[in-house]
Amino acid sequence: MEPSGPEFTGPVVRRTKGLAFPDTAEEAAMACYGAEAHGARGRERLDLSGPAPVAAFCNPFKDGTPEAFVLTEDEDGWGYVRYLSQDPPVTGRWFLRELPGRPSTATAVVVTVQGLTVSAHWTDVSGNLWWAPLTPGGFGDPVQYGLGKGIVRLAVTYHRSGRNPCTPVVYGTAVQAGSRVPRLWLSTPAHPMTYYRMPEGFGGRAAFTLSMAGPDVWVVDGVLDGRLMRWRGQQGTSALQGPLEYGGDCVPARSVVGTYGQVDPLMPRPLFIGRDGVLYAWAGRRGAIEPAGRSPVREARVAGQPYGKTLVYMTGRDGALGAMRAGTWDDAVPVPGSVEQISAVPRMDAVYPALHPDDRPTVFAMESTSGTLTVFSRNSTGWECRAVLGFERPGQSQPAGGRS
Repeated sequence: MEPSGPEFTGPVVRRTKGLAFPDTAEEAAMACYGAEAHGARGRERLDLSGPAPVAAFCNPFKDGTPEAFVLTEDEDGWGYVRYLSQDPPVTGRWFLRELPGRPSTATAVVVTVQGLTVSAHWTDVSGNLWWAPLTPGGFGDPVQYGLGKGIVRLAVTYHRSGRNPCTPVVYGTAVQAGSRVPRLWLSTPAHPMTYYRMPEGFGGRAAFTLSMAGPDVWVVDGVLDGRLMRWRGQQGTSALQGPLEYGGDCVPARSVVGTYGQVDPLMPRPLFIGRDGVLYAWAGRRGAIEPAGRSPVREARVAGQPYGKTLVYMTGRDGALGAMRAGTWDDAVPVPGSVEQISAVPRMDAVYPALHPDDRPTVFAMESTSGTLTVFSRNSTGWECRAVLGFERPGQSQPAGGRS
């Protein structure tokens, strides 16, 4: 397949080893499209208005090469789904490619991988849910989910059963026309678009995480008034069971970032950020522990790993990026994890990891001041900066006709 679309050239791609990164903000700002390749269109701008502007994955058709689907804005502020590809991987050339039909008005995007089945899923401003398959020969035409209406939140998780490939679970919240009551929805290959009543007190855009506890069983973790809460759901029911409250007022919670399941795979335990900004893990009878120490974090994202383990990406208050494997935090003697530094340069604003449990540890990190998206992967010797990709700096005002 011949690559097409704007190409990142010159200083945009830097293959370096270890924890390398551009030495200065000015050097990072050099990361831009080659003027000749990009023509008169100017630099692209990532759409950072929603919670899911970058969907990272390791492409199984290219031996696990890190790639992503991203949302970009046009001059009127409308979001477009684009494929950020490395073609071919050995040359280090990156391209932004449009999907068939140039899907516009997109608000969020995620990616699912199951064996050699790769799909982009996205929502539009009307609340419709779409998907398009990626194949070795290109993209299939976008298809709208028949039951995907009123979608206001979009996310993805995975479940593994024995030796079978991991099953993707796309989920979120929806508010149907004529109703103010949000509903939880899930979509799997076996059970597309099933809906459930949301817990009382959760709005349609409320932040929560969903983790699989079995092929047809899941837990929903969220925060209500500083309290860490959990509900249980199961295929074939219409409502969630619960809530179970963790720890009372011992550690006031700010947000849930995911779960780790090594202690009890059938009941994964929550990871959350307290109101003090510290990352906590619930460790059974020992309550909340601080697996990464007392240093506050700006953001944390969870990605699955083989054998039920969990990798937690986090940025410090100064924007430095690190990763930690969830340890054995049991009821008796919790063993804190060790935070491995990915980049010491304190500039990272947001991180978007590859979520498939069998993917090589990979994360796309956004630094909004210089408008760069940096790609990190871990090999046998440590973390490697694979590329620094330049986009237009965010924060500029939009014309009156664009998306609000």
